[in-house]
Amino acid sequence: MRWRLATTFGARLRGLLGRPPLAPGEALWIAPCKAVHTFGMRHALDVAFIDRHGRIVRIVPELRPWRIAFCPAAAAVAEARAGESVRGGWRHGMALRPPGATPAAGGPPDASFTLPDPPMPRPTAVKLFSDQDLSWGAFIASLAIMFVAVNAFRGPLPDGPIEARLPLLLQYLGAFMASVLFGCAIVAIIWAVRRFTGRGYPTPRRDLAVAILLMMLVTFRSNDASAQPTPAMTQATPISHPTRPPAEISSTASLPTTAPGWAPMSS
Repeated sequence: MRWRLATTFGARLRGLLGRPPLAPGEALWIAPCKAVHTFGMRHALDVAFIDRHGRIVRIVPELRPWRIAFCPAAAAVAEARAGESVRGGWRHGMALRPPGATPAAGGPPDASFTLPDPPMPRPTAVKLFSDQDLSWGAFIASLAIMFVAVNAFRGPLPDGPIEARLPLLLQYLGAFMASVLFGCAIVAIIWAVRRFTGRGYPTPRRDLAVAILLMMLVTFRSNDASAQPTPAMTQATPISHPTRPPAEISSTASLPTTAPGWAPMSS
């Protein structure tokens, strides 16, 4: 008998819904479980309720779709395609459980089973990203791609000769070098911690590339051309008096020799 395991809440709740049908000689182990349903199913199932000692206490053959089966004394349930109970010789009191399923010691009569944790294989893409370092060529190429891509989002370079573009290019290069320095500092801290704890550091270039990318995103600042001062704005304009012409202002610039309201004394 080949077994599929449904020992988590989500797996028990889903059961066989949206999954391939069971093949001959295959069964679904649901634990802990006392009741099952066949809502949404297209085929009948043979259901065996199993107590905490791993023995069958109830068999429901050919449970049709949109039905419910229940057994208070059960600790687990085995589901198989219709007719499998007859071919497998299922009967009351028969031991039926997956390899490695250990009945719970002690506890209440409906205590469930314990299964060894199966290995959780990771997808290939995630494994490659998490377990392998970048080569020097891939690292340099990733830095070049990040520099071009991030600076492309900053905005276009000003029109004109190279002398007019050089200050902005130097500004971009300075921001990139600052991100590289901060990334190196982060990787150096990670390397020191791992070395202090006695662990190796197999992925320094990958982590450095990720740290540089994060620093570039954090320090990203768009180049708004409208915010740059234009030559017309930088030229100084003369300020004139709002009501009087310049000639009148210059003629009245001298101070009066006498105070207002006083006349000179005659001798």
